[in-house]
Amino acid sequence: MSESNLAVFLSKIEVSESGCWDWRGAKFVDGYGNHSFQVNNVKITRAAHRWAYWKWKGEIPAGMEIHHKCRNRACVNPDHLELLTREDHRKLHPSKLQDVCKRGHSMADSYVDKTGKRIGRRCCRVCMLESVRRWQEKNKERVLTMQREYRLRRALQ
Repeated sequence: MSESNLAVFLSKIEVSESGCWDWRGAKFVDGYGNHSFQVNNVKITRAAHRWAYWKWKGEIPAGMEIHHKCRNRACVNPDHLELLTREDHRKLHPSKLQDVCKRGHSMADSYVDKTGKRIGRRCCRVCMLESVRRWQEKNKERVLTMQREYRLRRALQ
């Protein structure tokens, strides 16, 4: 890793009164820092706090997660970061598994998306069905064509 990558990283940090090194660069939608850097002329993007842990504390073993002791997702201060197992990390953040979706539906009947935009995430079944119904309503002709083609294929089998 070149010194210029480190200089770029450090230029995106603002030290707060709490001791956090607040990431002022790009962020992922969930609030974690998004750090891009060059290795052998290849652009690589990593979560900034994971890069900071790797730079100042060492490798992150498989199966381990980085926990922000300061509870600030934008913090990249290596002294505020610690390694935890996934199980221990979930114990510290029990609300990660929601009881209800953002529209208030129960997540008891949720499922894990295996093909769409949210692969690996829990999805609210009610919201997904409403989304499908809206799409079908908006695309009536396309749906009818698809149904006719499906029935024709079944009849030819």
